[in-house]
Amino acid sequence: MTKSGKNTFKPQLYTTWNYSNLGKAQEYPGNLPPNLLENLVWKYTKPFDVVFDPFGGGGLTCDVCSDWMRRYYVSDINPGEIAQQKGVRKHDITAGLPDGMPVPDLVFLDPPYWNQMNGEYGDEKTNLSNMELNEFYSSMASMFKAIYNKLRIGGVMAFIIQNTQWKTEDKHVEPHSHVLWTLAEKAGFKFDQLIQVPYSTHQYNPQQVEKAKEMKLWLVTNRELVIFKR
Repeated sequence: MTKSGKNTFKPQLYTTWNYSNLGKAQEYPGNLPPNLLENLVWKYTKPFDVVFDPFGGGGLTCDVCSDWMRRYYVSDINPGEIAQQKGVRKHDITAGLPDGMPVPDLVFLDPPYWNQMNGEYGDEKTNLSNMELNEFYSSMASMFKAIYNKLRIGGVMAFIIQNTQWKTEDKHVEPHSHVLWTLAEKAGFKFDQLIQVPYSTHQYNPQQVEKAKEMKLWLVTNRELVIFKR
């Protein structure tokens, strides 16, 4: 069996993707199950295509692409030590696309979900998890435009995000997926698919649940994977 489990891979055929664990993925804040990225690689790429991931600090994209014979250009503002050994480059995507990167066929974005993990990815002011909300959206809009101009015609860009609720001042749901969807279309992308990705474990402690009952809240427990074509 390969690192990400390609030999046992079974494609998702519905628009809700449930995963029980992270498999053998490296421990890293916000790391994703390998099968999520494998589904995108399986559907949208062929061997030796290029996958670009500017938020690849855990090295997962390197593992999946190696297993699936895809070329990759992976970077992160603060890549982990093991990730750097796998080839993850240190680069701040808010400053623009890396110099010399090849034209990608698939771009996968797993950015910080705004302030949900404030400070956990680093203390840089340009880190998306440390920005004010308007700066976060502005940075993502600039990123979409740059990616659109670089991506091959017919290529795919996908982002995954959870709408922020518990860290908003009044516990309202900040609709990141909707706002970013709109910004991607303004950059020129055409919508292709929306996937619901529920969390496999409870995110909320008993105190938060009781607070939600008191405030009559519906707690956000899923992420949304939104896929576009150029």
